Amino acid sequence: MRNVPILTLPGFSSERKRYSERAEIFRELGFAPILPELSYWKKPVFAKEGLLETIATAESALPSGRFAVFASSFGAIVASGILAGERNRDCVGAVFWNPSVSPKESIFWEAEKWAPVGDDLFRNIHPPTGEEAILSGKFLEETLLWDSAGLAGKISCPLLILQGKHDKVISIPAVERFFRRLSSEKKELVFLDSGHGWRNPSTGEKLPGIEKEAIRRTVEFFRELG
Repeated sequence: MRNVPILTLPGFSSERKRYSERAEIFRELGFAPILPELSYWKKPVFAKEGLLETIATAESALPSGRFAVFASSFGAIVASGILAGERNRDCVGAVFWNPSVSPKESIFWEAEKWAPVGDDLFRNIHPPTGEEAILSGKFLEETLLWDSAGLAGKISCPLLILQGKHDKVISIPAVERFFRRLSSEKKELVFLDSGHGWRNPSTGEKLPGIEKEAIRRTVEFFRELG
């Protein structure tokens, strides 16, 4: 897969440094990483555009031809929106980490937790990181209506999902539902012994050993695809 672009889609309030380090791993595999500037993952989170516009912005970062995808948490929603469209035929493979697929089933997205802060903006605290997130009413509304499982049948590229089995942030039944509905001939759902974001579910501390395992499995999956 020499020089195949890999669209990298972080979760909410992610650290650029961490994704830059993962980009180096993908370069060693022969990929050309693409990290689009999307407001939902930068710190502080401040997204005035809607979810559908965010998906379109991410897709526009892709060149024509073959590509791969690596998405984490909320990034999997953006990835699903792209892969359920015409670009699915160009995708050589995708890996999702702890994917958010049905936000309305997630504690972070419970509508009553979003406090208005004026000018059609709403505020909440992201549970894994404790970071503040401010979103437009349009982004919040479109996200609460989103369900990737309804699009899964349109996704046929090889796909690996790595999921923390103690994840309390996203809905594991929703992930399993999404996985079952995928049209992919090559698909795998693997549970790892951690919470969301490869953290200890009790203390919130990072679990480096689990993250290394996730990276190892990700690398093996892409290598198997050739």
